[in-house]
Amino acid sequence: MSNGIDVLQAQIAQLKRNQRRLALGYAGMGVLAVAALMTGATSQRSASFDVIDAQRINIKEPDGTLRLAISNRTLFPGYSSTTRSNRIRAPWQACCSSMMKARKTAG
Repeated sequence: MSNGIDVLQAQIAQLKRNQRRLALGYAGMGVLAVAALMTGATSQRSASFDVIDAQRINIKEPDGTLRLAISNRTLFPGYSSTTRSNRIRAPWQACCSSMMKARKTAG
């Protein structure tokens, strides 16, 4: 009689192992499905806005180099508010001021 009980216990142990394998397999497939849905949902990188409020916007190349920075004066790269030489001027302002100086000295 104990031989029959041993066989039943072995079968129960085998069923428990199979149940664990199935549970782990379904859990793994569930995680993969959620990950696939999340990456598929975030693959679109374009957006449109009516208004953007920001203190600084950096435009970077694919390799990470900074191509363009749009910012206020305090967040502009290389700006120091303590020195007068770091004042930010438009290119036309520098051109016009040198032309005005040349006219004053010539006339």
